[in-house]
Parts: sequence; C-alpha cells; structure tokens
Amino acid sequence: MEAMGTISGGAIVVKKYQAGATLSTAGVLLLGGDQVSGNLSSVSIGTTSTALLTGTAGVSLDTTGTIAITGTADADLFVSVAVNPDLIIRLKMTNGGTEDTALTIGTCNVTDTTGVAAAGVTTLKEGLLWGYDGGNKSFYRRADDTSGGVTINFPNTITSGDRFLHANSYPGVSTAAGLSNGPDLSALITQGDAATANPGNNDTFMVFDVQLGDEDDDGANNSFWHVVQNQNMFGGGNLTA
Repeated sequence: MEAMGTISGGAIVVKKYQAGATLSTAGVLLLGGDQVSGNLSSVSIGTTSTALLTGTAGVSLDTTGTIAITGTADADLFVSVAVNPDLIIRLKMTNGGTEDTALTIGTCNVTDTTGVAAAGVTTLKEGLLWGYDGGNKSFYRRADDTSGGVTINFPNTITSGDRFLHANSYPGVSTAAGLSNGPDLSALITQGDAATANPGNNDTFMVFDVQLGDEDDDGANNSFWHVVQNQNMFGGGNLTA
C-alpha cells in the first residue's frame, strides 16, 4: 500500500515510532501499541479479517532493523509512519489473500441491450463490476447479485464476448464491522483481498475512490482502491481492547 496524499489537501505528516517487532517490508498498515503486547513497544503490524481492537497508526514508509529482546540498536527500533487521520492510501487489489494474484476476468455470454446484466460473469453482491473491454470498457457499476446483474445499467449494450472484472467494496459506501463492503488485507498486509464476498469483521478501511484498470493497462493486475482508515488513533477512532 502507498500513502498518496490527504483528503484535506495538506502534507503527509511523518512520525518515527518504535516497532514492536522487525518490519522488513515498507507499505504496511500499522496499529498503535497496546498494554498486552509482549514487547511493550509502540506500533505493530496490522491484521486481517478481524475487528480492530486498537486504532491504526498509519502506513509504514520504510523498514526497521532486526528487533530482538536483547542486542537491538536504538536506531533499528524506529519506523517512519504516515500518520494523517485523513490519509488516502492506494491499496492494490489481489485475487484472494496472496499478494500479486491477478483478478479473474469474466466473459459475458448473452447480449443485453438494456445494459443491466453481464450474464455469465461472476460478481460479488454490493461490490464492483467494471468493463475490461467492449462497449463498457472502464465504466463501473455496483453489483446487485452474484451473476453479473447491476443496480443501475451500464451506458452501452453489453455484448456477448465482452469481458469484465469484479471486486468487493464500493466507493462512498460506509464500512463497519459485519458489512461486506470493506476490503480485507492480504497475508503480508500490503494489498487488499478483492475476491472475498464478506471479509469477516474487518472494519479497517472505507473506500474513498477507485482506480480500475482495463485491457489497456492490464487491469487484472493493476487495479486499486483508494481507502481511508476507519479507526485511526489520531483522528478520534482510538479503540480499547
């Protein structure tokens, strides 16, 4: 994930915090420290498919050195964190819990002049459906079932053979624990699982915008949500276990 900017238009604020364990990858979601951590330090790496018990601190911009119980140099403890509560985060879509897995390209098998059904294409109810090629390339709509139906018609005829991509979540939709609209995180906490219909009690993000690729830019491997943190600890969303 990548810190893009802020909703307010202000500069990204970066703070150095001690990490509770070695962070070998930049661009991960970090949580604030809590009283029950075994290392009693500051930030720790985020989690998947669970409701937050501590507020998020932000996105890491670099890595730490090796952190151990003894022998850790002071400089190795610290990680740079983009901490703005209104930080816009670019979160790559991956097809499941493994990073850099291509999204599934679905092919429509029935022509629909009304533009309300991409028959033969798998979708996630309440999620995204967008044109990979054909007359509706780059247009997106919100799915109302799991079989290619949309709530509002695409602008052009959906022709048999047109291809589409799909993902969970949708921009401008409120996300909270128990809803199916918030992208879950991948195994390494660097990308988002686009293929899971209901990512458990994950309530980490709200989708601010989307960057959806098509055939021109390999959209199956280059599509993104732009998200904001739902419970940033510096923005009034600090939680207690």
